Amino acid sequence: MVLKGLRQRIFPPEWHATISKSFPTVHDLIFAMLSTVPSERPTSAVVASHIDSLVGEFVFSLDRGYERKEESALLLRVEACDVDGILPRTINMIKAAAPSAHIAQYGLKGQGSKAIMEFALTFSSDGDEKGSADCSSSAQLDIFRTLNASDEIQLVRQVTADLCPNRENLDMSRKLSIAEK
Repeated sequence: MVLKGLRQRIFPPEWHATISKSFPTVHDLIFAMLSTVPSERPTSAVVASHIDSLVGEFVFSLDRGYERKEESALLLRVEACDVDGILPRTINMIKAAAPSAHIAQYGLKGQGSKAIMEFALTFSSDGDEKGSADCSSSAQLDIFRTLNASDEIQLVRQVTADLCPNRENLDMSRKLSIAEK
């Protein structure tokens, strides 16, 4: 995608079909930043705050200590109303929806009136690898359905593992950097 007319606040059709559609606040922010009238441009503090907010929505803060070689984890980000007892109620919903799920790790942080919960879930298997994969998929679907049915839950999103801190990759990159010197 080429952004030729950007200084004139002209975005290509691909931008509107992808970025603008998926992230309208990002489009609005960039559009405002490109204003020829200085008073219409956002301050650097507003831009930084917006970027922090965006990054916070997609970065998973749990460490990778829950991982075992034979297991992969379902990583969930759950946003809810920030009310007393929301974390234990959410844990109970997960356990009721999928008894085979094990909560290997969880976290809670507040952001305004929103509670942001993160879960690393593993699933117990009964030895039959194909059957356990089917069971795991079914359990995951049950968790999503149960959480989405709650009036307190605003958003349930699966997070990919590459958005999590990875000490092994960090250690490996340190080793490579030392070896290159």
